[in-house]
Amino acid sequence: MPSGRGCRRGAERKRTPLGLTTTTIALVVGAALTIIAPRLGWAHATLISADPADRAVIASAPEKFTLTFNEPVTPLVLKLLSTDRPAVLLDHYQLQDRTLLVRAPASLSDGTYRLTWRIVSADGHPVAGSTLFVIGSQTAGSMPEAGDTADPHARAMIWIVRIMLYGGVFFGVGGAFFCAWTDVSAKTRWRPRAFLWASLLLGLVATVVSVGAQGLDAFGAPLAQLTQPIVWQTGFATSWGTTAAIGLFGILTCICAVVIGRKGYGRALTSVGLCSLGLALASSGHASTAAPRFLTQPCVFLHVVSIAAWTGALVPLAVAIKGDGEDALMALRRFSRAAPVVVAIIVVTGVILSVIQLGWIGALWATDYGRILLGKLAMVAALLAIAAWNRLALTPRITQGDRAARRQLVRAVAIELILVAIIFALVATWRFTPPPRALAAPISASSSLHLHTAQVTADVTFTPARAGRVSVSMIILTGNLGPLDAQDVQLTLANPGAGVEPITRRAYKPGDGTWKIDAMTLPLPGLWSVRLDMIMPDATTATLEDTIEIGP
Repeated sequence: MPSGRGCRRGAERKRTPLGLTTTTIALVVGAALTIIAPRLGWAHATLISADPADRAVIASAPEKFTLTFNEPVTPLVLKLLSTDRPAVLLDHYQLQDRTLLVRAPASLSDGTYRLTWRIVSADGHPVAGSTLFVIGSQTAGSMPEAGDTADPHARAMIWIVRIMLYGGVFFGVGGAFFCAWTDVSAKTRWRPRAFLWASLLLGLVATVVSVGAQGLDAFGAPLAQLTQPIVWQTGFATSWGTTAAIGLFGILTCICAVVIGRKGYGRALTSVGLCSLGLALASSGHASTAAPRFLTQPCVFLHVVSIAAWTGALVPLAVAIKGDGEDALMALRRFSRAAPVVVAIIVVTGVILSVIQLGWIGALWATDYGRILLGKLAMVAALLAIAAWNRLALTPRITQGDRAARRQLVRAVAIELILVAIIFALVATWRFTPPPRALAAPISASSSLHLHTAQVTADVTFTPARAGRVSVSMIILTGNLGPLDAQDVQLTLANPGAGVEPITRRAYKPGDGTWKIDAMTLPLPGLWSVRLDMIMPDATTATLEDTIEIGP
């Protein structure tokens, strides 16, 4: 008969894994939040103002350039371009909260200049832009182009690495968690160690490489510079460095769980790994840095953890069900009971994050971000339909011993894996498409549109650039930025996608060198077409066309 001391020791051994799980998760969450909180800003950085202002004509060379953003930023590359001299690297600057003060080169001559900047915003994503100004006469020279410095091979590599990262961590960490908590790897005829090892190692490699990819992205550097130490240092210095560090910790804990193989410690370690994955992806990116962060960060955490728990279970569960055994059926019942809760969390948190990111319903079809989201929603809808069929139609038949239902479930899981891969590819594309809410702040104040041909140039400014009453200011110049005294200017705005007929207004000339329209009513936000019809000094006509985003 066992002694009381032996019984107490046995009870202590049974309680140890649960206690270890709870304590370790609490420590990881607390430590990670301590690291993350100071490094997070508000959102995707946007230029608010510049001095000299874009398209400004100034009498003399400035002593400094001033760039003010909507949040604190980290400058990477600042250059001054002109038509008659090599590009000048501006490496003397000072940061004052959200304002970047840049020392101008000495003795700038009259001419047309473009100030280009590349910075890293608080969400870890690089942002580039430029402003144009003229010193002296408006006819001082033609416009220097900033050019697209992004290397298509580097961008493709960034996208592919992000897909590999998602696949590795979600299938690896989520799969390890599922196997540990359902004992699939220990009690069925198939031990999914090969799948788990492949996924976890893929996630490990992709996480490391993603730091270098982030550095390339930050500098807009070509793929050939991936081996440069400064590229890796810069990548790790952004908020993505925090994501990679926490993600690596989560992957390594799951690798330890697979190596140890003991039930209690496996559950503890995979739980820590799953929480680390949620914290990692909640520490950077568009969604986690959007306001209000007290809502978005927990939503990202729950969204990520739930997706990993669901997608990670697909392969181990399907392979286990393909065989026989009561233990596989028990795992299926557990997963079937938990799946509705997991799916509900995914859907609710996804809706909350989408509403915050979009800002207004029209952004779904009027912006690249929204169109990608529509594609993702279509894939998710198909995924949920298959999951519902699995649970309501196949699971009862499998538990009753229907072997045909087992084969159907395996085929359904294969389709689910394809849909998940497409979703990962779409989400990875968001790296290159700022969410509409990131553009809302500057759009709500004013937004400018540059229209030009070889003969005529027009700068059109909408204030405010949101639905309702707006005023429009236009500067009309020749193609080489010289003065142009047009006889008549008409502005036409249309939004046929929203069923809004063209709105035409004739501009007047107040005498300050601009053309103005004091009040136009734009009934809806969205992507509006802009057409400018002008009668030139020689009585010929000219038409300029483009589109502009009008916020809610």
